[in-house]
Amino acid sequence: MRHEWPLSWRYTDRVVPHLRASFIGMDERLVDRVVRDGFVRVERAVAIEVVNACTSLLWQQIDAEPDDPRTWTRPVYWVGGMAQPPFAKAATAPVLLDALDSLVGPGRRQPRGDLGPFPLRFPDVEEPDDAGWHIEG
Repeated sequence: MRHEWPLSWRYTDRVVPHLRASFIGMDERLVDRVVRDGFVRVERAVAIEVVNACTSLLWQQIDAEPDDPRTWTRPVYWVGGMAQPPFAKAATAPVLLDALDSLVGPGRRQPRGDLGPFPLRFPDVEEPDDAGWHIEG
């Protein structure tokens, strides 16, 4: 089921006047998607080298091997507290910071020490009981 944002959260020129004007690198169509869906996918916001370093660190946290599906014995592994340098670099990519400032207003964003929990999902015959609202990276 698609999430409907409360009317007070929806974009209007009156409620969020800076949104349309200052969203660097995003056209009106993408801004409308942020407003409608609550998110937008920002492609290539983080360098592939940083993504690969983050991926490697996540694999190190679980009892499974990336190239051996036989070791993927659980439908989901939860990894938390990833604050290593590659994660910090990913979270502070300039295009993401610009987008966040555009959404909440310059200077209003609160930096985080880590990126919170990561659900690492694998193919399984049963749906895990923790499937909820989340962001796919």
